[in-house]
Amino acid sequence: MDLPVARSNDDVPSGTQVELYGLQKAPELNGARGVVSSSAAAADLTRRQIHLASGSTMEIKFTNLKIAPELTRGDQVVLVGLQGASHLNGLEASVVGWQDDRLIVQYINLVMRNSETKALKPTNLVYVRAKGKRPGDGGQPDAKKARISSKLSLEVRKDLGNRASAGDTEALAKLITDVPDLSLKIVAIMAKATAEQNSRHRGLPHSDHGDGLTISIHVTNGRNDGILRRYIAPGEKIGGDAFGPARDAIEWCKNLCRKYQRTEVLPMIRSDYGDLAEYLQDGCTEKGA
Repeated sequence: MDLPVARSNDDVPSGTQVELYGLQKAPELNGARGVVSSSAAAADLTRRQIHLASGSTMEIKFTNLKIAPELTRGDQVVLVGLQGASHLNGLEASVVGWQDDRLIVQYINLVMRNSETKALKPTNLVYVRAKGKRPGDGGQPDAKKARISSKLSLEVRKDLGNRASAGDTEALAKLITDVPDLSLKIVAIMAKATAEQNSRHRGLPHSDHGDGLTISIHVTNGRNDGILRRYIAPGEKIGGDAFGPARDAIEWCKNLCRKYQRTEVLPMIRSDYGDLAEYLQDGCTEKGA
């Protein structure tokens, strides 16, 4: 989308979503998204204070700002500039509604390990990507991508994935055993379903939701959206806090996948919830990874 360029400070009041462009001294920031802060005025009247998704605040000339669309339901955003709840800065959230002049966002509480909502001002939200888009489809790029840690060739994974997506339980079991990333993907999708209170797929029951959410937060970089962004090496442990001892992450996920294969995994494949069937058909590779 070709965004309009700001012609004056009046074009970019507080809360305006913007995209940086034409920067000469910091060209690496061109294309980055930000929001005009509540303290919009800068010492130099030709500039605006901009909160970036990275958490930094910069004074940018209006001539280097493009005006981005207003946020809408389903957009993925990063929380920035919060004073009374600064511990939430940097978290990614989903816009789920409006309340007067604020937007209601849903995010994962990393301490309580549950999904929470909060009404925030537009000045505290920076657009990341639109609903349904994956990393690599536009928006803020992801620094880390998931990697396949399997000895199976792509051709073999695609063959098994096509069979599994057609309901072959033996093919699915082999993939779960031999492709560690698949078990991580499945658990992340189940945790997503639980957090969303999906009407069709319940995800993980209460007894295992804490385990699944811990995995999901880790492999999705805190987003709990079912998209793998981090690779876990065989034998790597996560956890080890007040909620329980550290465990082998991959074996933990494999066990959960086997436990809920019939009741949750197969129905999710049939409906392609979280693009799980497509992921299998692609040979267990994440789009954009």
